[in-house]
Amino acid sequence: MKDYLTLSTISKDFEDDFSLKSISISLAKGEILGILGPSGCGKTTLLKLILGLIHPSVGDIQVEGRSILSISPENRNFGYIPQNLALFSHLSVAENIMFGMTARKVNVEIRKKRLSAILSLLNLTHLNTKFPHEISGGERQRTALGRALALEPALILMDEPLSSLDTKLSQQLRWQIKQILRTTQSTAIFVTHNPGEAISICDRIAIMDNGSILQIDKADELLRNPKDPKVLEILGKSNILPIHKKETNSNQTVFLTTSIGVFRCPQNYDPEKLNAAWIAENDILLDSPSNEDHHQITAKLLGTVWGRVRNRLIFRMPDNARLVVQVPINVNSLPQPGENKTLYLHSRNLKWI
Repeated sequence: MKDYLTLSTISKDFEDDFSLKSISISLAKGEILGILGPSGCGKTTLLKLILGLIHPSVGDIQVEGRSILSISPENRNFGYIPQNLALFSHLSVAENIMFGMTARKVNVEIRKKRLSAILSLLNLTHLNTKFPHEISGGERQRTALGRALALEPALILMDEPLSSLDTKLSQQLRWQIKQILRTTQSTAIFVTHNPGEAISICDRIAIMDNGSILQIDKADELLRNPKDPKVLEILGKSNILPIHKKETNSNQTVFLTTSIGVFRCPQNYDPEKLNAAWIAENDILLDSPSNEDHHQITAKLLGTVWGRVRNRLIFRMPDNARLVVQVPINVNSLPQPGENKTLYLHSRNLKWI
C-alpha cells in the first residue's frame, strides 16, 4: 500500500532541552495510526508539527511525496480534534458541525447534504438543535468528530479525544470511532496514553517515549517482538524482569539471571543484546501442572485486584521485584495477603527482550 503521509527524520529542539528526536513515520491512505506514550513524551508536539502550527528543526513532512512544510495550517486540509474537543458552547450540534464549511463558504446545498449525512452517520440527527451543555460526553465527542469530517479532510488528527470520559463510556466509543473512520475511509492519527484505546482503534501503533519513537507495528507484533522493555511498559504490561547477570559455562552455554531464576539463553537470541525477560500474567500458575516439569518460584502475596472476569494477584519476590498473576474469578482457595506461595511457569513462555 502506497504511503500517504511521510515524516522523514523529524527533529524539533526547544529551549527547555525537550526535543523530538529523529522521528520517521509513514502512514498509508485509509490507515489509522496510533501514537501511544506517557504524558510529556511529545505526542501533542508531533501533532502540531504535522498540522503546521510549529516547524521542525530538521527533517521533512510529505503528503504523497510532496513536502508540505511551506503550506500554511489552514491549507493543509487536515482535520483536528483537540483533547478538550473545543466545541462552541453558543452553537448547536448542527452549527458546530457546519462551522468549518460555513467559514470556508462551502455551497449551501453541499453543506446541507454533508450535514444530513454526518448527523445520520454519527446518530446525532435527533440532537441537531441541542447545545453542547445539553448532550452527553459521548455525544459531544461524536459532534467534534462530525465537525472534523465535514470538510472531508485528507487526514484527521485526534489528540486524546476520549481522555475526559469515564472508562465505560470510553470503551463504548472506541468501536464507534473505528467504525466511523472505516465507513468514511478516513486516514487518521489517534494520540493516546491509553493502551486499550490504541489497540481497539488503530491498525498500527507507534510507541513513543521521551521524544523518540521506540517501535511502530501492529499490536500483536509489539507484544510478540518488543524491541525495548519500555514498549511493554507503555502497553501496560507487567512482569518485565531485568537481566541481572549473564554467565557462560565451559560448554559456551549462556545463562541469564533474573528475579525469578536462572535460564538458559535461547539459541535464536544474541545474549549481548538482551536486557530483560517478560512473561504474561496468565502464563504463571498457582497450582503445579501434572503433565510436565515447570520452573518454580516462591513469592509473598501483597494483595489482590478484583475484576469482573479475572483477578490479578500481586506478589513480591525475595529481591522485592513485583510479579503479577492473573486468574479467573472462579478460582477457589486463593492465597491470603502476607502468605508465601509457590508459583509455576514454563521457560518457553518467557519472551526475551
